Amino acid sequence: MDLMSDIMAKRGFDAKKLPLGKLSKSTIRAGYDILARIEAVLNNTEEDDLMDLSSSFYTFIPHNFGYQNLAQFIIDTEDKLKERLETLEYLGDLEVANNLMSKGASEIDANYAKLNADITPVQEHTEEYKLIYEYFMNTRDHKNFVLEELYKVKRKGGDKTFKKNIGNEYLLWHGTPMTNIVSILSEGLKVKSPNFPWLPDRIFHADMLGKSIFFSNYQASKNIALVLLDRVALGNNIAYCDTGINVWSPMPPGSTSIVLAGSHAPPKSSYVVHDGMTIPLGRPSDSKLVRIRCNVLGIWIL
Repeated sequence: MDLMSDIMAKRGFDAKKLPLGKLSKSTIRAGYDILARIEAVLNNTEEDDLMDLSSSFYTFIPHNFGYQNLAQFIIDTEDKLKERLETLEYLGDLEVANNLMSKGASEIDANYAKLNADITPVQEHTEEYKLIYEYFMNTRDHKNFVLEELYKVKRKGGDKTFKKNIGNEYLLWHGTPMTNIVSILSEGLKVKSPNFPWLPDRIFHADMLGKSIFFSNYQASKNIALVLLDRVALGNNIAYCDTGINVWSPMPPGSTSIVLAGSHAPPKSSYVVHDGMTIPLGRPSDSKLVRIRCNVLGIWIL
């Protein structure tokens, strides 16, 4: 809601004259009807005064243009028409969100239950938060990312599907676009299968936040990213491979994951063990490996 409100203010919408909490379908519908008439005029299928129509639109959907000349805000081009249509689309989303929240907590609780996951805020004063914060700061790779919130997620049924016998468990980063988060929380991470033929046959994790966050596409969500820290079972089998191996190389026989050395990573001397998981906690150092060690990625989310 905060993101949407900020977007609307930048688009010139005047929330003082029409508070977002008082949006209604009828008001938005009236705005659409006027824009339809403007479109007809622009397409030369009807005759009308665009200044009068624009004024009527701003009566229903108030805007604050400051001290600028109002004449330049007459909706008299296709680009201006498209911009106002997008404004109504955003307002429609806000109306739905407002309507959802106005029905009380039960509706929100119902949507939360559909995620099939328990999500618990991790408080800043706890040792767990301090540990993750250190991991975050040390592996963000000189980028100015800020840790806004930290949550602990436990998918219902995850304990049964996680293959504890594989062992060699690490806590690793996984970046993904915000649009994928609901699917991951409710159904877990997916690999290629008959039901999802477009997916790759492996899932990627990293010990560097700066590597994983690249895949979150945070630029499209106002520089806000949701990044997962997953309990990952790498397995005990180790295979040594040529330096030419890459992420799509075949799995070594008997292996369950592939581990590739990056140009820099937390040194092994900085690793700590927490809750049965290894955490590559330290500041990265340059990697001087001549050979790349391969091991296997069997990955599940809590």
